[in-house]
Amino acid sequence: MNVFLYDGAIVPDPHGIITGGHDNKTARTVAVREGESVPADPLLAMFRQIIANNRAGGWRRLKAAGG
Repeated sequence: MNVFLYDGAIVPDPHGIITGGHDNKTARTVAVREGESVPADPLLAMFRQIIANNRAGGWRRLKAAGG
């Protein structure tokens, strides 16, 4: 399973679940192989942060503001 996180570039990854897109300015990927468990809590935290960032104007506005 691959989860493509658009606007995930400024979201913290303290659990190290991001598997791709580290050099991408806007997006990241979380890949989970068959048989592995989905890192549900860290992934949910990322979703919530992306949603909050979008409600605050999106990653471009936040980066321009120093966020």
